[in-house]
Amino acid sequence: MFQKNAVYRKTPAGLEALARRDPTLTLRLRSVLILLDGKRGLEEVWRRAGKTWSRSLRSCTSSGWSSGSKTPARRPRWPL
Repeated sequence: MFQKNAVYRKTPAGLEALARRDPTLTLRLRSVLILLDGKRGLEEVWRRAGKTWSRSLRSCTSSGWSSGSKTPARRPRWPL
């Protein structure tokens, strides 16, 4: 199952699949993958993605398009 406090983000493979519009990336998977920005927690992904988010997230993770972490991505400090 998923780590309750985990924050999921796209992997380089996930970014590439979105960019080249991979045919195996269905509309639902694409929608969930877009939500995995490394900042949103699972609760927010669940609220936005609807009832099939769990299956979609599992598919994205098993395909190598996303990965989980216990800490959110750090936002860059501006100006750099």
